[in-house]
Amino acid sequence: MLVGGCATLGGGDITTMRAVAQGRYDAITTASLVLDRLIAQPAPSNLTPTQRVAWDAQTNWLTRTKSRLLSLNTNLRRVLDSPHPSGTGIDGVLEGAQLASDYARVGEDFAALMAELTVEREEDERRVAEAEGMAARASDSTRADSLRRSGGIALSTPLKARHDAASEALSSVS
Repeated sequence: MLVGGCATLGGGDITTMRAVAQGRYDAITTASLVLDRLIAQPAPSNLTPTQRVAWDAQTNWLTRTKSRLLSLNTNLRRVLDSPHPSGTGIDGVLEGAQLASDYARVGEDFAALMAELTVEREEDERRVAEAEGMAARASDSTRADSLRRSGGIALSTPLKARHDAASEALSSVS
């Protein structure tokens, strides 16, 4: 029974795990390119001091996020590059079981990282809303009304656009 169950790990189950891991690897690579572009954006010159602080905090968050995603990608690549077990002998069964364990571990790491990034993305959204809300209080009442109607974030600000682009890139990973 145990040998039969482990032998299955060397076949279709590992192939499915590898396909899922490859899809995640590709999505993380693409998202990191988007994050690179966002990190490299210079701060607009017309930001208020509060917005500038939020911009810098957002840049730090984007940099940390990219670094953490690429670290996970390194682990994914290691597992993806592991030889696919061949044969049905005991060595093949053991290799399959180890590889299945490796895929499970990177899957757990992926889930934990995405949960953490979701919390951090929400923190960035709050930070942007606060910075934009303060900017609105300093400007005309029409813009302030627009901010209140949109949940606190102006719809076309550089901070909001950057946040939305990062959120979209991260959503494509999960």
